[in-house]
Amino acid sequence: MDEQETKDFIIHALVRHQSRSQIIQAVCEKTGMNWKEAEKFIFLVRQQNLKTISTRQSPLILFTGLAIILLGLIILASTILKTLGGTIITLRVFPVPGLGNVFYIILGAGIIIGGLRGIWDSLRQLWNS
Repeated sequence: MDEQETKDFIIHALVRHQSRSQIIQAVCEKTGMNWKEAEKFIFLVRQQNLKTISTRQSPLILFTGLAIILLGLIILASTILKTLGGTIITLRVFPVPGLGNVFYIILGAGIIIGGLRGIWDSLRQLWNS
C-alpha cells in the first residue's frame, strides 16, 4: 500500500468515526509501521485534511441535528396540546401536580435548542475551515 492509499484509507476511516486504536492497528497491519509511527502519521493526515473530513461528516451531523430538533418539537407540541386539553402530567419527583407539564415543555425546548446549536456549530465549522 503506497502513502496516498494509506492517507485515503485514514481519511475514510476518520469520516466513518472509527476508533483511533482501530485505525492505528489497521495502518500498522497494512504498512508495517510500528504503533507510534502510525499514530503520528494518522495525526498528520488528520491535521492536513480537517476540512475534507468535516465536509464528509457534515451530512450525518446535519441529519442527526434535524432528527433531534424533530424529537424536541414532538415532545414540546404534544405536551402543550395535552396541557391545553386539561391533562396534568404528574411525576413522583415533583411534589406539585402540573410541574410535569412544565418539565416536559422545558425539556422539549431544551432539546430543540441543543439540536439548533449542534447544527449551527457544525455549519460554522464548515464555513470557517
